[in-house]
Parts: sequence; C-alpha cells; structure tokens
Amino acid sequence: MRFVVRLHVRRATTLTIALLSLLALSAAPALPAAPTAPAVVGPGTPELLHTFGPLGSQSVFNTQLYHNWLYLSAYDANGIELWRSDGTVTGTVRLSDLTDNSVVDSLSVANNGGVFFGANPAGVGYELHYSAGQPGDAQRLTDFLGSSDGLYGYPAVLGNTAYFAAYVSGGNRDLWRSDGTVTGTTHIHDVDPAGLLRLDNVLLFAGLDADGYELWRTDGTNGGTWQVRNIWPGATGSLPTMRLAWNHRMLFTASAEGLGTELWVTDGTGPGTGPVFDIASGNASSQINSVADSDLGWVYLLADDGVHGKELWHTDGTSGGTYMLQDVYIGSTSSSPTGMTAAGGWLYFVATDAAHGAELWRTSGSPASTQLVRDIYTGTTGSSIKALAAHDGLLYFSADDGVHGQELWRTDGTYAGTELVADIVPGPTGSNPNGLAWSYRWLLFAATDAANGRELWVSDGVPGGDTHLHANLEPGNAGSNPICCAVAAGQVYLITQPDGSSYEGFWGLTVAPFEVTNRVYLPATLRP
Repeated sequence: MRFVVRLHVRRATTLTIALLSLLALSAAPALPAAPTAPAVVGPGTPELLHTFGPLGSQSVFNTQLYHNWLYLSAYDANGIELWRSDGTVTGTVRLSDLTDNSVVDSLSVANNGGVFFGANPAGVGYELHYSAGQPGDAQRLTDFLGSSDGLYGYPAVLGNTAYFAAYVSGGNRDLWRSDGTVTGTTHIHDVDPAGLLRLDNVLLFAGLDADGYELWRTDGTNGGTWQVRNIWPGATGSLPTMRLAWNHRMLFTASAEGLGTELWVTDGTGPGTGPVFDIASGNASSQINSVADSDLGWVYLLADDGVHGKELWHTDGTSGGTYMLQDVYIGSTSSSPTGMTAAGGWLYFVATDAAHGAELWRTSGSPASTQLVRDIYTGTTGSSIKALAAHDGLLYFSADDGVHGQELWRTDGTYAGTELVADIVPGPTGSNPNGLAWSYRWLLFAATDAANGRELWVSDGVPGGDTHLHANLEPGNAGSNPICCAVAAGQVYLITQPDGSSYEGFWGLTVAPFEVTNRVYLPATLRP
C-alpha cells in the first residue's frame, strides 16, 4: 500500500508539508488486523470407563481395534470375558458372560465387526465363540471333544469368515471354517494347519500330512485346499513359517536340503514358489526374524549370514534385491537392530557398534544411505533409545544423552536436526518417557516427576514448545503408570495400574483435531 501526497504549493514550508501528510494518512483505510494463530484444541480430560481386576499383574488382554471400537478381553468378577468400548462409559460393555472363571482370548475381528474368539466355559473346554458386537450375544460355535480343548491357536479371518484348526476324534487336528453361526461352522479338509496368513483372497499355511509340514493354501473349500509345494520331501517336511504378505506375494521361511532355513517367496502356486537368497551359504541357516514392510517400498529382515552377525537386510523378494544394508558392528558380532520405524523417507533403527554403543541409525534402503544419525550419548555407553514414534516426517523417541537423563527427543534424520524436545526433570535423572502415541497434533506419553509420579503427559513435539503434564490420574505422587493401548480417530484408550495395585483402570481420552484456517499474509513493511 502506498500513500502519495502531491502539493501544488510553490512556496510550501516544511510545516505545511508535514501537516498535509498527516491528513492524508488519517484518511487512509485501516490496516487489516494481524493474523492470529488458529485455536489449538488439546486432548480432553481422561474419563475412567471401567475398572478391571484384580488378577495379579495384568487384567486387560488382547485388544483389537475396529474403526472407533475397541474390543478387549478383560478380567472382573465374571472372569476373563469379551468387552467392547467406544470411549464412553455407557459404550463400554461386556459382550460375553460365559461362566465364572472363564478365559476369553485369541480375538480376531471380521470385516463386519463381528468377533471370533476362543473361550473355555466350565465343562466345555477351549472352543470357538462368536459375538456380533452386542451385549449378551456371544455364543459357542463348536464343542468337539466335550470337556477337552477343541480349538487350537488363533482363528484367521478372511472377510467375514474365520478359519481355524480344531481337534477331532483320534487326537488329529483338521482345517475348519465358520461364518459366525453354528450351522455355518463346517469342516474343510483333513490337514493340520498352522500359522494361517492371508494372501489376497486365499490363506497360506503350514499343513501337516504324510509329507510332514509343507506349504498349503485354501480358498475355504475342500477342492480349493491343496499343497502348494513339497519343498523338502520326506516325513519331516520343510516347516514353513508365513512371515509377510507383500506385493501379492508371501515371504516365508522354510528348510530345504542344501540350503538350511532361509527366506522363500510364493505367489500361491507351485511354479511361483522358490528360495529368495541363500543368506547363510550351504546347509547353514540365517536365523531370519523380524520380516516386515519398511513402508518405503521394500522389506527389511534381520539375518545372520555366518560372517557379519545378525544385521539388517533389504529384500524386494528377488535374489538381486536381497542384501545386507550395513555391517554396523564390524565383524561377526551382531549389531542386533531393534525399533525399526519409518518416518520422512527413512527407516530408523537402534543398533550397536564398538565405537558408539546402541545408538540411532537410518537407511533409505541402500548400503550407502545406512548411517549413524547421531552419537547422542558420546562414547561407547549408548543412549538407551526406546519408544520410537513417527509423526509428520519426524521421529520421536526417548533417549539419555548423559546430561539430561532419559528425556523426549526428535530427529529429521540429520545430526543438527536431532534435538532434545523437553527436559521434564532437569539433571541426569530424567523423566523416562515411554509409550509414545500420536493423535492428531499431540504426542501422548507417560513420564515421571517427583511431584506427580508416573503420569500422562502431552507435547506438541516442538523443542522448547508445549510439553506439560496432562492429567494426574492417581492423586499425589503415587503415579498411575498409564499405557496407551490403542489410538482410533480422535480417541485414545489408556490402561493404568497404580503402584501397589492389582486393579487396572481402563480410560478413554478424546483428542480433537487441530483446525487449520486460511492465513492472510501482510507485506513485510506493514507487519506489526
């Protein structure tokens, strides 16, 4: 905005010019008000939904989230029963009431919100049950062997149908299916299934018959259930273990003559099944575990090639795309990577080397990109990194730098961008943040200080920003020891267990979204 005053006065004095300028300025329209930041609506007040227990050290088990509903098995005077909650007191209800001292576990939620679960009512044994999600509607679907256990392991859900292994007469286990009704619970095939895992529209599993445990598949019908490949002929079998369904293929580990136990891949057909890479050459096994999607377009796994110890590996399901990312701990000693978490195009992990101890590393999937982020606790001690959580391209975690104690940190993957967020308890003691969980723009976590004990804290995640005690759920400094068990859309579920108590509190916490409004930016010369 520009104000111009033109004076057609041949002999104007300095005073006259100044007065006319002031008059022109006073007639100009008012400047728009400086923009204000949108209101930040923080987490609501935690509400006690129910008290469970007492049952020793734990009374809540098997939490399963379905949209905004949380299903759980929990203990009270009725035994361990099936519960459901929407985050309100009235919406927290017991769905099953089988018998006193019953045990409900092995929850599997179907696409329609129905819950298949295992339970052992008195006199029946451990059998398959189902609830459509309404109080009192839970029913037993099977009773194969009277008071003996019939159900074996977790039911696997494909759509709205559960698939499971069940004992039948003679001590054998067979493959069964159920649609949640007694009449719709039927036998599929005379094969003993283990480790059922979905691949697109079928289930793959280790099936036991005369060939030992080998790779099988089922589409839920007897005719559509068959052995995919006999990897190691003979009675022992290859003992396949389903690891990860990824990119329309299943990655699994299996044993084969001359290969040991290594990583295999299948598309669900015999010709499409084969070994990926012989990581530990010959008959040696590479001790593969933690096969998981990196969320960056490739899969990571932990493996030992017999030379470099257990390190982090990359695979895309092909031989050429399977390689060690870095020998972090040089030589045969394992760096033992843990806490793999993707954020901002990086996969972060904690690994140990001889020079730095256990510290934070990063990779984008290539050996050259696999680097130490920062030696937070200088020297070989290691910074005790834990509770990794990603948000908005950044990684948040708990660490001890040897000066501030165990406190809240964040990183963007660079040395300079690895910063202390908040020093809650000044000095080397630290507040020991743990259980980090993001909901909208708030990071919720448990931390300890002298005045309140271990309680619920929140942070905006900005170094030097807004990090504060959110709720003292156990008055005084006894501490409620909160644990975040699930995060739904705008809803956080917490479990607390005060010091010295065998009871557990089940809490709901509403977290409203951060509403972004349009901002009006003024020219720099007119900003206040």
